[in-house]
Amino acid sequence: MRYCNGDVKMMRQLVIFLLAAVLGICVGEDTCSGQTGSKIKHCSPSKHPLYSVDSIIDCHPDPSPTEGTCKNRGCIWQDGASNLGPPNCRFPDGHGYRLFGEPTVTNSELEFTLQRISSPSLFGSDVETVKLRVEYQSDYRLRVQVLDPNSKRYEVPLPTHQPTEGPSDDSRLYDVTWENAPQFGVKVVRRKTGAIVFDTRLPGLVFADQFLQISTRLASDNVYGFGEHNHETLRHDMDWKRWIMFSKDISVQHNQNLYGVQPFYTNVEPDGSTNGVFFKNSNAMEVALQPDPHPAITFRTIGGILDFYIFLGPTPESVVKQFTEAVGRPVMPPYWALGFMLSRWGYNSSQVLHQVIQRNREAAIPLDVQFGDIDYMFEELDFTYDRKTFMGLPEAIEDLHDHGQKFIAIVVSSVNVIKVNGHLKFLSGVCRLHETSGFYCLEFVDYMKRLGFSSCWILAKKMLTECEEDCQPHESTEREKAGDKEAPNFDSLPSNPPHRKSRSARVVFGDRGSATQINRRGHSAQARTSTRAELNTGANIQKHAKSPMSNRRAASVPKTASDAGHDRSLENNESDWAVRVVKPLLTHNHTAGYRQARQVDQDVSEKATAVRLPKKILQKRHSEPTMRPKPDFTRYVKPRSNSVGHIFQGIPREVTQTSGDKSTSSGTLRPTPWAGGGQAHSSGCSNSLDKPHQDRLIATKKSNLRRNSSPGTMTYVEEREATLRSLRATSFSAKQTILKRVSIANCLNFRDLRNKSKIFSQKAVSLISNITSKSPRGDTGTCLVEKTTETFPLHMMMTTEDAIYGLAHALEVARRNQQLLDKERDICSYSKLPDPRFQRLEQALDPAIGCDPAKLDRARENSPGYRLYEEGLESGVYIKQAGTDQPLVGKVWPGLTVFPDFTNEKTADWWRKWIQYFYYKENVKFDGLWIDMNEPASFIDGSKEGCDINKWNNPPFIPGLVDKDDQTRKSLFKTICMDSEQSWGRHYDVHSLYAHSEAIQTYNALRSLFPEKRPLVLTRSNYAGTSQYAIHWLGDNTASWEQLRESIIGILEYSIFGFSVTGPDICGFWEEASEELCMRWMELGAFYPFSRNHNCHLNKHKDPAAYGSKMISVSRNALYTRYKLLPYLYTLVHLASVRGSTVARPLFHEFPSDETTWSIDRQFLWGSSLMISPALEQDQRIVHAYFPEGVWFNYYTGEQTSDFAHHVKLNTPLEHINLHVRGGAVIPWQEPSVTASASRTNAFGLLVALDVKREAVGSLYWDDGESYGTYEDGAYLQLDFTVKAEALQIQVLHNNYREADNLFLETVDLYGLLLPPRKVLLNGREQHSSGVEYSPCTKSARLTHLHLMLTESHTVEWLSF
Repeated sequence: MRYCNGDVKMMRQLVIFLLAAVLGICVGEDTCSGQTGSKIKHCSPSKHPLYSVDSIIDCHPDPSPTEGTCKNRGCIWQDGASNLGPPNCRFPDGHGYRLFGEPTVTNSELEFTLQRISSPSLFGSDVETVKLRVEYQSDYRLRVQVLDPNSKRYEVPLPTHQPTEGPSDDSRLYDVTWENAPQFGVKVVRRKTGAIVFDTRLPGLVFADQFLQISTRLASDNVYGFGEHNHETLRHDMDWKRWIMFSKDISVQHNQNLYGVQPFYTNVEPDGSTNGVFFKNSNAMEVALQPDPHPAITFRTIGGILDFYIFLGPTPESVVKQFTEAVGRPVMPPYWALGFMLSRWGYNSSQVLHQVIQRNREAAIPLDVQFGDIDYMFEELDFTYDRKTFMGLPEAIEDLHDHGQKFIAIVVSSVNVIKVNGHLKFLSGVCRLHETSGFYCLEFVDYMKRLGFSSCWILAKKMLTECEEDCQPHESTEREKAGDKEAPNFDSLPSNPPHRKSRSARVVFGDRGSATQINRRGHSAQARTSTRAELNTGANIQKHAKSPMSNRRAASVPKTASDAGHDRSLENNESDWAVRVVKPLLTHNHTAGYRQARQVDQDVSEKATAVRLPKKILQKRHSEPTMRPKPDFTRYVKPRSNSVGHIFQGIPREVTQTSGDKSTSSGTLRPTPWAGGGQAHSSGCSNSLDKPHQDRLIATKKSNLRRNSSPGTMTYVEEREATLRSLRATSFSAKQTILKRVSIANCLNFRDLRNKSKIFSQKAVSLISNITSKSPRGDTGTCLVEKTTETFPLHMMMTTEDAIYGLAHALEVARRNQQLLDKERDICSYSKLPDPRFQRLEQALDPAIGCDPAKLDRARENSPGYRLYEEGLESGVYIKQAGTDQPLVGKVWPGLTVFPDFTNEKTADWWRKWIQYFYYKENVKFDGLWIDMNEPASFIDGSKEGCDINKWNNPPFIPGLVDKDDQTRKSLFKTICMDSEQSWGRHYDVHSLYAHSEAIQTYNALRSLFPEKRPLVLTRSNYAGTSQYAIHWLGDNTASWEQLRESIIGILEYSIFGFSVTGPDICGFWEEASEELCMRWMELGAFYPFSRNHNCHLNKHKDPAAYGSKMISVSRNALYTRYKLLPYLYTLVHLASVRGSTVARPLFHEFPSDETTWSIDRQFLWGSSLMISPALEQDQRIVHAYFPEGVWFNYYTGEQTSDFAHHVKLNTPLEHINLHVRGGAVIPWQEPSVTASASRTNAFGLLVALDVKREAVGSLYWDDGESYGTYEDGAYLQLDFTVKAEALQIQVLHNNYREADNLFLETVDLYGLLLPPRKVLLNGREQHSSGVEYSPCTKSARLTHLHLMLTESHTVEWLSF
């Protein structure tokens, strides 16, 4: 017997391994299982003193365990454990639950009542009595549940399909036992081998309100699944890894929870038998893995119940079939969806789109689908297209259809908030002028540039009142009793929106007379603002030019009643909320005006000694006044957080010079020279300024101080019903009417928000808002009002994260911590004056931010009848802010957005209507929809208004990654508030089902639009069972060799999850791709089930024709091979849809008893018969491939390899990808064309690869490729192919396909012949017209000119004697 070098090495490894086993050591890399080149090796770990006893269950999964906190939980502390090894703190035996009473036992169910063993609680609210139920559902499937018998808890509202046959005691593949000491647990074993399948007899079962945990032992450490992540290996690294599952908008990267949630795994047992477990839970969760010698998995989740479906297989393929039987079989896509696709974010015009299509046609690149990304939309509005930049889009789509090609349009899963019926309808934060989310500069600038304003002036008439601590609740203020008689009349003003209030560190006190008393009070108020850390203060006075900020303004509106007599010193207000709350949030280095800040610190420290801050504010508050900002921008703590930290005014470090004095050590902007100068204003309610207002700019290193005249006004009226709760829970209500006028400085330059590597510029904006407020003063029990005007110029900086870090956030956080609750309705008006300085900015800027009053007018001019937002509002289909009937507002591409509640039945009609509007009214004849950003994603954490501090938004435990301090572990990061409300329940529970519900609604809408055709929905986010409605791509990857390799793992994992059509962005979405990388990716991408080249606007085009001739040749050849094999691929996809089998398949699925295959993730199979072994390294020209036992043939030549398992070095030049056919297979094919529809008209061929017995089998499923329900309706052709004794049998199993008469078999390729064929017989008759081509080198032959109609059964024989 001959041995190759690989076999000798394997024998050596076996000897070393046996020696290592005797000595009890792990001898280096050679003794570990793993594929050549794999980063992760699976060695048994060295014995750890904790680890020698049994599986270890972490008792301190939350951050920063200490010996003290561990022992306080009643757990065992062990020094010496590392962050990468077993935990320091573990549960002792006897922690969990024990059986209470007798179990209920039937032939198909076990039920146990369990009582909690007394022990300290980890996170509180433990359930003392639980039910554990075991249900035998079939011979190969059972269900284990732990639930609260006394309280109805949330359960995933998705059906789990029952097996077709129930269990039988004689034929069940499993047995179930239980134990009650030292704690209760159930054990499921495989009846045939006794291997552990599911074993919970471990300590640490926790069932609390917001923390549920259970652990199970495993039969082996061969674990696959859990998603969605960018795993480095297909076989899990079990060495104490933790994986979070919670849908999130994050680019593809390691150690992160990504877009989908797939809580399903398979476990290959020592003999190759395989089981699988599905954890049916949609709350944020994590799994903790631990390795040999006691492999185990711990599940942790923060809601719902513990609900497990267990599948016994026994093969890996049968486990996936059983799983998809439970959650739903994958959708059957149209035939064209298996063709090659092109996409790009950044065509930016229909002309460029057409050019890309045309150059690939001229290069003869097979192409079936062209995608449209968000750049085709009108200002990123769903169901529109831009009639200027994409004016030829309908014609381009028609051209695609004329060439047998398709168009798929993107839909962003959110709806832009825009004007309604001539005015803005403000709904609890929609376009509210409130310092909440930190987007002032971006939103206001975008607002202004869209209107054509150069500036805007808003005058405030009334303001929220703030009552001092000992003020009692009251019925109304004097002003309310007066009926707001001084309020001006706005009936004649046109309607248009406001923008946000901005407050900062400078205050000017109100419309005062020149009386000595009032002027004195101006100084008094100025002193009071010092205690607020408001560094530049002054009054609207005629003589007080010496104030830090003097503001001369002539009033043109009636003044309020005299407030004479209220001369009580303002600075005596020890309970002033700003002193008590804002001051602790500020630090020395991060306040405007460092010298003034020092004095403020002294003043406040004296007063603060008598002030006791609430615990909520003091908890976790940063106390280091010398904390430096991050390298780029100073951060702030957002209002939604219960952790109050530093609030700064910050600018980028790149801005090294301003016109004012700047603290270069911290990047803090100090007051500019003009901040202390006189400012002349004219107030009023007109649509133009009485006098030109001078905009003042903050000069940077790149520009000088400039002054610009700023015509244009905007006014709005705000009616607010507000409730303020003071720090001592004293509350009162007040109605206000506010008229504001804001001046915005000309914005100098901009940072490119989407490309951090390229700085377009920096910008500093000064925003001045004059706010008239009522300030509560008076004796105990009475809230008397003093009229005050405050001016807050806010210095702001744009950042790459769209955030503004200003002192105004200190005020907002403070108000949030006072539990400010408010509702308001704003009616706006504006006067539009064109100004070229505020024209639409380049695409590099974040577009359409904030409320734009003219956007709806532009949208309706572009797309007549467009009322997507309004009709959704009227129908009540949006996700609701907690405790209200108002939509939650976030921010996505079009700006401020609301989020459709796809779990609401009413959403179906609305969603369907606007999909039809897009198709018919916009005349965009799309063939499928691409639903994106559906995690759901938002560029604001939580909402525009922040999120309430409660147990939903701030749970006691948040599943985290290894880096527990990583920002991405926060549940609100880049998504909406967890306490928001949907029809299926709180978003806290159903967050990870958002895309699933959208996929259902979109699929059904397309069924309505195209009742005779199969819907095609492409989704980014997903849950178990989403494959019934949509296919999936793997998200925003990067052009790197590493992610090229790992893409194979992604498609294989999603095959295990039941998705038949999956793939990544070929050539990478982010970053530039070298020609070599893109060539290799195009070669591999030709064998992704979902084959799409997609990339970002920041990079060069990556379509094949965008490169040189070599790239075109490589891509064309690889794609022609794909198109030739489309009949085989289509048959695999059909089998997946009806049986649940996989399309892209790991090698261990076909060879589960071959331990080498368990770790292979650089090769994969199409079905059972075609193996792909790509080059995945830069400059790689040799691929080390593994061939499992059996006969394998080179797909291109028919050359045979050895028939035993071995490794082979394959020559792989740049223009080549390795394909091998497994002996025993019959693979149908067609001559390829440049589209799938054209290929379908070509003649068929069969590739027959004989096994060692000279036998082979295969099949073909064929229908019209796009009609809905062809299999269910029987409108298809199905053929079986069987080869024995030099004869091919073609058997028609089913034929009701109307066009089958046009299908002919012309060619049969034979691989693995012993002798050359001498004669060909067709149905027993010799065919002299048939040709025979034989290769003695490869022992392969081709039979040609057969011309056999495939609607009939046939026998093809080749005689070798």
